[in-house]
Amino acid sequence: SHGFLALAAPRPIEGPVLAELQRRAGRIGDWIAGGLSQEEIDRGNRWLIGQSARERSAAASLAGVRSVEDLGRVIESFSEQLFPIEYSGIYFLDPYSGALRLVYAKGLNELERQNAERTAPQRHPGQVIRTGVPVEIEDTAVQSDPTEPPGHGRLVRSRIYLPVRVEGQTVGSIGFASSQPSAFGKQHHEALAFLCDLAGVTYARIRDHEELLRRGRMLEASAIANERLLKAIEWRAAATAALALVGDALGVSTLALVEVQRAAEDEPLDFIWQPVFGAPWPHRDRVARLTGPELEQMCGGHSLELAVETGRRSLILKPVLVGDQVW
Repeated sequence: SHGFLALAAPRPIEGPVLAELQRRAGRIGDWIAGGLSQEEIDRGNRWLIGQSARERSAAASLAGVRSVEDLGRVIESFSEQLFPIEYSGIYFLDPYSGALRLVYAKGLNELERQNAERTAPQRHPGQVIRTGVPVEIEDTAVQSDPTEPPGHGRLVRSRIYLPVRVEGQTVGSIGFASSQPSAFGKQHHEALAFLCDLAGVTYARIRDHEELLRRGRMLEASAIANERLLKAIEWRAAATAALALVGDALGVSTLALVEVQRAAEDEPLDFIWQPVFGAPWPHRDRVARLTGPELEQMCGGHSLELAVETGRRSLILKPVLVGDQVW
């Protein structure tokens, strides 16, 4: 089989008409096949067999992927099977922090990979994720952007980036790059679109799986924490242990219960958990000394997001109310 014939009709086709169409379709197929040489037929069959094998391999490999790092490695292995690529980068938005991560980079050492990840939001990968529009640069010497940071520092003359989408939202970008101008054509665009589709489906499955596991860990941690608090004689130690259980289940870098200080001389009452025990938490004073508008917002029972020195919103505050006042 080398293809199919598609028929459209305003009403269902059945009975003698359907039988006649099937007979004629078979004759058309035989006529087309008769016009092909045996070499062309054999080549087409080999391509179909190879494509089927690649799709089965892709399905088997992606079924075992459990992280975006694994996904990056699998997608890269597929691209290498299709054609040689000098540089490639696979970027995904972290589902928890929102940071743009370079989960796989071909042709870069570790320092160059870190530089590429750090500058990605200001370069083409970030542009693709913000806009959802592909980027294709045939020659950077002609289509240069003076506002774009240098990234990894390697010489790149041509590049192509396509978005990875999940349910209409852009969650990542996969790109190829070369030190030669005009290195990418239609076949690269089609292959990259295929890889982006695979990555999107698998990313959605990873995200759903991680969310299911997180909810399970959270329910278990909350139950254990409540039990320990109810049975505790020394409640301070129990409160810290409860924070550790819940913080670990949430996968956060800090979980703190902080008393709002309304005067500078107030004795602080804090319970702070971090994965690294005893590490300083530089944002404690920012959380404990809220401004008037921030206190007013939280007294209404609303959560609050605070920007820290990096400019990113990474502190999320939930109010603990005693009466109508934030504790």
